[in-house]
Parts: sequence; structure tokens; C-alpha cells
Amino acid sequence: MSQDHDEPSPFLYKYTSAARALQIIRDSTLFLAPAAGQNDLYEFRARSLFRLDEDTRHGIYAKGLVATGVFSDFQEAFDASKDLDLEEARETEKKAIEVLNINLDLIMKHSGVTCFPSERNNQRMWGTYGDNHAGVVIEFSTDPALSRLGGHFGQVRYIDRNPGSVRPASWAAIRATTPTSLQDCCTSNISTGRGKRSGG
Repeated sequence: MSQDHDEPSPFLYKYTSAARALQIIRDSTLFLAPAAGQNDLYEFRARSLFRLDEDTRHGIYAKGLVATGVFSDFQEAFDASKDLDLEEARETEKKAIEVLNINLDLIMKHSGVTCFPSERNNQRMWGTYGDNHAGVVIEFSTDPALSRLGGHFGQVRYIDRNPGSVRPASWAAIRATTPTSLQDCCTSNISTGRGKRSGG
């Protein structure tokens, strides 16, 4: 994931220890932290984007009515569901939420995350991820023509309010595909933490 820039940066960076950098280059692999292990209250918490109310129930039921051909128009199906207020609509909603939770749990179980800041010389990143300023930073091209990884970066947007108050449509999609090899992703630019803390 990339972060903090409105315009895509031509390069993104991976701060890490020297030993991990050697492993990345030697094995053409990246370590992905388990999504379920993130310590942020809202990272990978897709459930926080779903607001369940009476309209949710009727919307789910209406989609089923359209899918099965009972209605051809969603709004008509939605209005009918509200007018009838059937117990079947409540059961359908319950089943849909169960399926949603199962799928979200599966996604979390089989997902990982790694971050690529857009700044090459960020003190906080050096201290936190760059082996306390003793590690290295690897530069990755974001150009798909130059890097197999280039087309798979997605931007992260940080906000100052609970994600539940943000419409899901405003969240950038993150593609979670994995390149076959990292050898084409990594440029030859590697910097060490020591002596490169400013201006480099």
C-alpha cells in the first residue's frame, strides 16, 4: 500500500532491517503481516462500514425479489418489502449477514498487509521499521512498465473520524494480487539508515 500522496509517486519505499532486505532481494519475497493482527481499531474492519437498519433488511430482500424475477425494478421490490414487512425479509437479512460474516472472516484469514511509504527519508519510518535507523530502505517503481509490482499498489487515505461515518464509495479499492517475482519490482536503489537521516 502507498500512503499520503494525492498523486501517485513514481517510487515507493520499503523500510526494513538489513537482514530482511537481503531476504527480500535473495528470495524475491515480501513478508505480509496477517490482516487480523493489525492493532488499529479500524484497519481491515470492513464490518464498521456496514450500517444495519430497517432499510438494510428491505434492500436485501428486494434484491432477492429482483434476482428471482418476482420484480424487475428494485425500487418497486423495495417498496413492496416495506409495505408487506414479512418475517421472511427478517430471515433473509439474518442469513445474508451470516454469509457476509463468514466471507469477511475468510478474507481476514487469508489476507496480509505490507506498507510502502512514499517518502524515502522519513524519520518515523526509519525508527519504527528501519531497524531503529540501522536498517535499509528499498526503492520500488510504481510504473507497471518497469515493475511487475507497480500496478498493484493502492493508496491509503487517513481520516480523522470513525470509518463508519464515511460512505464506502469514498474508499479507494486496493488490489490484492501478488506478482510472480519481485526481481522486476525492486530497483537498484538501496539506502542504509546510518548517515542517511537527512537530505538523502
